[in-house]
Amino acid sequence: MEEVQYREELCTNLARIETIVTGLSESKAFKLVCEDVKKNIEFMDKNWHLIPEGAEWEGKIKELRLSKMASEYITRLIDNYKFEEGRIKDELFKLDNPDTVVNKDYDPE
Repeated sequence: MEEVQYREELCTNLARIETIVTGLSESKAFKLVCEDVKKNIEFMDKNWHLIPEGAEWEGKIKELRLSKMASEYITRLIDNYKFEEGRIKDELFKLDNPDTVVNKDYDPE
């Protein structure tokens, strides 16, 4: 991929991410959803041990684990996008300032 196309792709992704971060950060509804999700996570953490043991309940424990992981992802959604935003900005800085950024040498010698 040539540098111009790569830069355009980075800029497009950055604009998209900035729109998402701004929209989610300013959304009262999203904040309320996150509050509810955090309550559900807390409920799962406090009550997982109440699921009976046995092979027939193993699926419920896996489902609970997946639900918790998905719920945590939702609560960290803005932070995940901000992290990606920072990564893209760093990459654009490297492209704009090739003289000041020393790329790592991955040659094992």
